[in-house]
Amino acid sequence: MRFLWQTIPLMGITFFFAILWRRANRYGAFAAFFASVAAVLLCQYIGWNGDAGLPKTVTLLLGFGILAGVVVSLLTPPEPKRLLDSFYLLLKTPIGQEDVLRKAGFTEIPGSGTFEPPAETPNEANYISEIEAGIDKRQSRKESIYGFAIMTIIVVALLVGVKLLAWWLAKG
Repeated sequence: MRFLWQTIPLMGITFFFAILWRRANRYGAFAAFFASVAAVLLCQYIGWNGDAGLPKTVTLLLGFGILAGVVVSLLTPPEPKRLLDSFYLLLKTPIGQEDVLRKAGFTEIPGSGTFEPPAETPNEANYISEIEAGIDKRQSRKESIYGFAIMTIIVVALLVGVKLLAWWLAKG
């Protein structure tokens, strides 16, 4: 469990940067990852091992990773607007509204259910922004809230199930 707490945030920081902050870039992602790895190694050197050192280690690696990601992203050039617009359009398009992607020039890869971004056109950024504005955000938000609630219930049920299984195995 300690291993997971020390390794999952290494990639989690870059994942959430990409989804939540448009200004994040590849250089910031690399910096966040390597700063987090350095923080974990520093914690091993300091001697923050075992259960007692875990909270300090996770706090330090998250702090180093987030700080490095933000600083390096701000100091380096941003990703191209065309790529960002395409990525966020893919991200924000709810399931069942794939026609929005087709209108924006995305091509569906046969048999995979995925889309490739459109070839660059002179007015593409404005066009994608207009298309993105047409997505029904109320429905998308409502579906997101329902999905979050359902997934929370599933995770809690799994945790309760594991706890009951552990109790049952310890008893028998």
